[in-house]
Amino acid sequence: MTRTRRSFTDEFKREAVKLCKQPGATVTHIARELGIEASVLRRWVTQERGGVLDLSPRFWHDLRVLGESCGMNRVIRLMRLAKLQARHKRRRLPGDTGSRLENHIAPNHLQRDFQSSGPNQKWVADTTYIWTAEGWLYAAAVIDLYSRLIVGVVDERHHSGQDGERRLTNGPLAARQPAGGA
Repeated sequence: MTRTRRSFTDEFKREAVKLCKQPGATVTHIARELGIEASVLRRWVTQERGGVLDLSPRFWHDLRVLGESCGMNRVIRLMRLAKLQARHKRRRLPGDTGSRLENHIAPNHLQRDFQSSGPNQKWVADTTYIWTAEGWLYAAAVIDLYSRLIVGVVDERHHSGQDGERRLTNGPLAARQPAGGA
């Protein structure tokens, strides 16, 4: 016999969590009255609290590895009192919203020859993204292969590429163009 998965509205979930917060109410009793599993209701309560209970065991484990002797419930309680939340696990890398047409790929002028006989003859560039507390930060840098110094840097909150390229070419790089366009 297969059971069909029931779905509940957000309003129903919020009301069920409110019932659990009433004095003397237990999750098991409320779940039985509503005709749902207690584990489902506990998950809703946890999610409503901001996920502290979901992430506290990982934090507790890290404390144990560092040699601290403490119980998981103590960690949960202290984290809640201090209004702390463990950080979520690493986020997936951001998606690239730029177009990938064949004519947008830069030609390979260097042909893997990374030696330069003078400054401003050969430049290389790279982009990366870094997770910060405010979200993803996209950074690009241009390096002179002769001096190995960074000749231009740009950072953006959004990865469109066009604004960053414009800021690089119109800014500090405008006066230092390498010979031959390489």
